[in-house]
Amino acid sequence: DEMARIFLFSSAVTFFAATLINPVGMFINRRLYAWNLTGKVRRYVNYFWLYLLVVSFIAAGLMIILVGANLLTFHTGLVWLLFLIFGSLMISTMNLTIIPGLNLLGYQAWFAYLTLATTAMSLVMAVLMVMLVKPGAEYWMVGLLLGQVLIGLVGVKVFYKRIKSPASEEEPEIGVKRNHVKLLWKFAYPILIGAVLIWTQTQSYRFFMERSLGLVEVGLFVAGYGISAAI
Repeated sequence: DEMARIFLFSSAVTFFAATLINPVGMFINRRLYAWNLTGKVRRYVNYFWLYLLVVSFIAAGLMIILVGANLLTFHTGLVWLLFLIFGSLMISTMNLTIIPGLNLLGYQAWFAYLTLATTAMSLVMAVLMVMLVKPGAEYWMVGLLLGQVLIGLVGVKVFYKRIKSPASEEEPEIGVKRNHVKLLWKFAYPILIGAVLIWTQTQSYRFFMERSLGLVEVGLFVAGYGISAAI
């Protein structure tokens, strides 16, 4: 049943990440190198952090509505749910933006080391949390987030030290204008449609199964299915 709850949490996070964050992240990845040549990376990435904060608040608000209307059930307190949704979106996205960004900018060694370190640290912290605090889904996910944030902060420091500064002493005036939003939307909306369809096909069933079969059956099924699919 604890595995099932982890899967429910992760499915909710994946929906918002895949639909609202990933298309924008892919847009940034395809322009990161060119922006770095002109010294614009810092400003645009800072805009992305602001966008990420807004999306995280929107996701938390939608969770309050859906849980309050009894449309979704996570079998945890509302405070825990909001913390895990908000924290997972912020911290996981930070890792998945900064560390692959180092690879795109040509720092493959840093990318490899930090990726491996994130996985290892997250596993260690999650095991420690469930062994030393409480063997629950919430504490496992908190451990994962702790591992991600510890290595993520290292990645942020390395990333900002290695991006180029503007050619002039003053940073160029960079704003988000209407034509920028239109360009981003044209790139992102096909990815958004695909993400919704993929999530519906591969993860939405977890919520339907939980209502009809219960947590234990969902945990067993998703674990077995996940291992076989991963192989």
